Amino acid sequence: MTAQLRCPRCKSEVDASAAKPGSIIKCLHCRADMRVPDAPAGSGPPKASGGRQSTLFRRMANAAVPGQRGRVVAGPTFSGDGRGASKRGSDMSGLYMGGGIVGVIAIVVVIAVMMSGKSPEPGTQGGPKKLTRTPPPPPVAPPAPAPEPIKPPSERGSGPPSSWEPDAASRMQATVNPVPCESALEKEALGYIRAGNTDRINSAPYHYLPFVLNSLITEDRELAKGAFAALAAFCQHQRILLTGEKNPVDLGWVNSAEYRAYIYQDWAGKWWGQNSRKLIDAPIGAGELAAVDKVDWESQVRQLIGGSYYDSTTPSGTTFLKVKAYGRAAWPKLANLIDHEDLSVGQAAASVLNELTGQKRPRPTEANRAEVKAGWLSWISSQK
Repeated sequence: MTAQLRCPRCKSEVDASAAKPGSIIKCLHCRADMRVPDAPAGSGPPKASGGRQSTLFRRMANAAVPGQRGRVVAGPTFSGDGRGASKRGSDMSGLYMGGGIVGVIAIVVVIAVMMSGKSPEPGTQGGPKKLTRTPPPPPVAPPAPAPEPIKPPSERGSGPPSSWEPDAASRMQATVNPVPCESALEKEALGYIRAGNTDRINSAPYHYLPFVLNSLITEDRELAKGAFAALAAFCQHQRILLTGEKNPVDLGWVNSAEYRAYIYQDWAGKWWGQNSRKLIDAPIGAGELAAVDKVDWESQVRQLIGGSYYDSTTPSGTTFLKVKAYGRAAWPKLANLIDHEDLSVGQAAASVLNELTGQKRPRPTEANRAEVKAGWLSWISSQK
């Protein structure tokens, strides 16, 4: 009589009719242990519809096959004709395996969707993201070469004009303000320029040279020519010379309006602002006096013994440029050394003073050095 047991784990029904009461059998589906109840022979649920039990079914139910002694222990694998309960267990195992494969595929699909689901860049309309590269910066252009200095007309290969060219002010390359002048000296200064009294102009250039510079571009032809002559004499007097002792003011080009404008721009626009405070009659500032007081003047003058003041490659030439840069504040310091106990020091101091001021005073000797010193100090005092 067939006995059906329900698995307490998976709730599947297992045929236990061939098992002994009280024996333990295993569930064909989950392999759980089940105890066959002690029941009277012939009792139990009615047999399920179907024919005889197959040998395979009996083995799976852990029952003895007719003609076989002992129990049959169910194992993880078995063989049979593929019918009955064994076929049902095989179908369930394939279902579990298929479910696992489907789960793995589903996870892969979800990950792929998440990776491809990022918002596309604007303008791509949901398409794949395009990789964009930042363009390299443009190459840095090399610095433009410095413009060549504008050459005066006298250095361009053509000759000067034979007749006077008016309107020099319109030929200037840049705007230059007139040099400030002392209005009280205007009549006197213009008289010196017209008369060619360059010695008087050179004796007080800080006061008179502004009138000379402003007259370079005047439409008064005679005054302009006189101003060029006075400026050329000033350059010679101050030793402002080009290579080869050439005067920077070329009187042969006075007729050229462009040349007059060029010289005016160079002197009124540049030279005066950079050098006027060094002129012999320029006022002395407190800062200049303080700087001069810190100089070891005896040491400086000793380096000037022997001359060569205008050769900048020699120690004396270099020192002369330094002394000249102090302007007229250096004059009293040099004059006080004229009566130095070392006569060579006094003579060098007097020579430098003559070069700086344009004077032609005598050199000191053992007999007259006190007198020469007093003469210099008196003249310097009169220039204030």
